[in-house]
Amino acid sequence: MISTPLPLTKDDFVNSGWLEVINNSEKKECRSYCRGFQNKAKEASSANDDTNKRIYELLALVSHAAIKREPANNCFPNSINRINEEQLAFLPDIVAEISDPELQARVADILWVKKNNYQMALLAIEAYLQSATILESPEHWPPCSDRLVRAFYLSQKLNHKQQEVIDHIEAVLDKYNGEDPLWLSTRLMEMLQSARIGSPSKYAALSEKAALLAESNHRWDKARRLWHIKAKWHRMDGDRQNEFLAAMRECEMFVAQADHVLQRKTPLYSLASIHLEKAVAGFRSIRGTEAEKAPAKERAKEIHKLLLTYQENIPGELIPISEEINISDFVEKARDAVRGKTLQDAFLALTVGNAPVDKAGLESSVRRQASDFPLSNLFPIRIHNSMGKVVATQPGSIDSSNPEESEKAALFKMYQDAVLHHDIAVKSFIEPAREQIVLEHNVSIQDILLLITPSAFIPPGREYSFAKGIHTGLEGDFLVSTQILIDP
Repeated sequence: MISTPLPLTKDDFVNSGWLEVINNSEKKECRSYCRGFQNKAKEASSANDDTNKRIYELLALVSHAAIKREPANNCFPNSINRINEEQLAFLPDIVAEISDPELQARVADILWVKKNNYQMALLAIEAYLQSATILESPEHWPPCSDRLVRAFYLSQKLNHKQQEVIDHIEAVLDKYNGEDPLWLSTRLMEMLQSARIGSPSKYAALSEKAALLAESNHRWDKARRLWHIKAKWHRMDGDRQNEFLAAMRECEMFVAQADHVLQRKTPLYSLASIHLEKAVAGFRSIRGTEAEKAPAKERAKEIHKLLLTYQENIPGELIPISEEINISDFVEKARDAVRGKTLQDAFLALTVGNAPVDKAGLESSVRRQASDFPLSNLFPIRIHNSMGKVVATQPGSIDSSNPEESEKAALFKMYQDAVLHHDIAVKSFIEPAREQIVLEHNVSIQDILLLITPSAFIPPGREYSFAKGIHTGLEGDFLVSTQILIDP
C-alpha cells in the first residue's frame, strides 16, 4: 500500500534551509533563485528527503515564471498553473516567514492572482517596492522597472497604497534627474503618464533635459521617445504650443539620425532614406488645427524633397544577395527535351517541360524560412525602383501574432519568391529550349498557324495575330510578342 505524504508545514519550510539559496544567489531575482531551488530539489531527491524535495520543487515552480512586461491582472505565464491546490494552500503559511522581498512578492502575488487574496496583494506591493530598491540599477534597469510597474498596477487596481508607490517612483526620478544612461527614467515617466499622475511642468523639464542629453550622445531612439513624453506632459497641462514644439522635435530626431548615418565613413543613403520617410510621416501626423499644423506640413514637404535626392543614391548601394546556382545541367536537359523532335513535339515539350509555381508549396516554403531564420523578420523587405524610390514595402512580419498581418506579409514574400522562380525557369529551361528549337527549325508564322488551329481558346478571326505573337516570342522579342498576344 502506497502511503500518502503528510502535508507540508511551516516548520518544514523554516527548517529546509531555503535561505541558503537566496544568500548564495549573486542576483536577487527569482529567475536566479530558481536554479538554486532546482539543484536543492535534486539533492534532496538523491538523499531520499521527500519533504525538502517537495518544498524545493514548489519554490522552483514559484520562482520559475518571469514577470510579464505588460500590465495585467495575471503578470505570470501559464506555468504557474502547474501549482496545485495543495501547494497553493501551503503558500499562505510560509509567506510571512520569507524574509527576502523578491521571493515574498512573488509568493504573495501568486496568491493574489490564483486566490484573489486582497491582503496578499497589499503585501506584494510592499515587497515589490523593497525588491525594486535592491535591484535598482541605471545600467541594468528592467528588473527594477518591472517590479515598480507591477506595484503600480496593483496599487491602482486595488485603490490602495497608491501614494506610497507614486512617492517611490518619483524619488527614483529625482535621484537620477534625467541623467541615467538607459531607459529607467523614461519608463517610469511613461508609467505616471498612463494614469495621468505627476507634475506636468516638472516632468516636461526633466524630459527635455534627458532628451537633450540623449541627443548629445547620439541616442536618437531615446531622444525621440523623451520628446514624445515631453509633448504628452504638455498635453496633460493643456499647453498646446509647447506640445507642438516637442512633437516637432520628436520628428526632427529622424532627420538628425539620417544626417548622422551620412556622416559615417561609408554613408548609407538607403538607411538615411528610411529615417527621412519616418520623419515625413511623423510631421504629417502631428496633432492640431490646420493653422497649427501648417509648419509641420511645410517641414514634411522639405524633408520629402531631401528624401527624393537621397533615394537617387540608393541604386549604387544595393548589393545583390543571392545563392549562386549552377544551372548548366538544367540547361542541357532543356535542350535535350526538344532536340531532334518534330516542330509539333518540340513545342509540346516546351509547353509542358516546366511546372508552374505551386501556391501551397510556395506558402509553406515562405513560412518555413520565417521559422528557421527568425532574424529575417526583424526588418521588412523594401523594393526600390531604378531611381531608388521605395515602390513596395513588406506589410508587417510573417511571424506576427496578427493573422491578417502575417498573411499579407507572407503573400508579399510569396510574390517575391515566385518572381525568382520564374526567372530561374526562364534561364534554365524556357530560353535554352527556345534557342534549340530556333536552331533546328526554320519556323515561319504559317508553321505556327498550322499548330494552333483550330483552337477553342483563340477567338475566330484572330488566329493569324496569335501566330504572329508566338512567332515573335520564339525569335526572342518578348516585348513585342507580349503586346501582340495581350491585344491580338
